[in-house]
Amino acid sequence: MKIGQRINDLRLRQKVTLKELSKKTGLTTSFLSQVERALASPSVSSLEKIAGALNTRMGYFFNEGENKKLFFVRKGVNRRALHKDKKVVCETLASGFLNVNVQPYVFTIVPGSELSAELSRPDGDKLGMVLKGRMEFLCDQEKLMFGEGDSIYCTCAQRIQKVKNVGDDEAKLLWIFFRYP
Repeated sequence: MKIGQRINDLRLRQKVTLKELSKKTGLTTSFLSQVERALASPSVSSLEKIAGALNTRMGYFFNEGENKKLFFVRKGVNRRALHKDKKVVCETLASGFLNVNVQPYVFTIVPGSELSAELSRPDGDKLGMVLKGRMEFLCDQEKLMFGEGDSIYCTCAQRIQKVKNVGDDEAKLLWIFFRYP
């Protein structure tokens, strides 16, 4: 079964209209309809919004995670999304595709680029660790400077407004969402 069909099936089982899903996700009804009919492909960010609005995990939409206890993804193979406008690569790590309460990502960010909406979720805690480079975090209006190996934990009440690569080289950020069941 394809991603769009899984979204449609789950939406109909929950008796959620396209208009209601649009309101919950901030995505247009026409885009959601195109995704369901396999005329458009959702980005990782859009798929996360849809999963959250339908109270499921991203892994639900992928056949690979169905009925599995283990999911393996090789580095750099498949499961990558490129945010062209922000020059950011987002890699979803293996457990992000299982129906679990933890969703880990690695963001690769070029110098001067930043993330904002990708790091924030209202429904759970977040853990971040700078794997490479230097980054500036804006957390609840406070600027924090991080280098390789530095980490941050935020409860669902705390909000990361943005993370910016302030170094001269590309930076890598491990970012983990903990979602409450």
